[in-house]
Amino acid sequence: MERNRSARKNSAAELSAPAAIIRSSFIGAGIAVIVSAVLLFAATLIAYANADPDSVTGMLGLAAIYIASMSAGFCSVRINRQSALACGALSGFLLALLFFVVSLFFDTSYSSEYPIVAKLALRAAILLMSVLGAYAGLHRGSGKRRKRR
Repeated sequence: MERNRSARKNSAAELSAPAAIIRSSFIGAGIAVIVSAVLLFAATLIAYANADPDSVTGMLGLAAIYIASMSAGFCSVRINRQSALACGALSGFLLALLFFVVSLFFDTSYSSEYPIVAKLALRAAILLMSVLGAYAGLHRGSGKRRKRR
């Protein structure tokens, strides 16, 4: 049993830096998909509890996606423990790509009123939030708390 643990630690340590970043980014994006599903379900409950659900749908949907994007960066950098910019950017890109692929299966008339620059800015914010989440998850310091005198 102890031998398996040390073998797993050694195999994880033997991954090259790009391979470790890719692995942690895929895991972070997968966790973010689960987080986004839970947050979107909660957003629908909040919207339907409102008297006018259409007035809050867009805001709640964007908030859920951006919080999930932050969790992607946070989880990927907590797994990798280094290179917050690379982990956050890659996990955010994977999440944005997944959301784009899913959006191909739905009617996109809701966003036809926005100019292309606004659409690109909203999608770029997914990357930005993921990088911010990665920097928030980056472990700084020795882990020991300072005692106040």
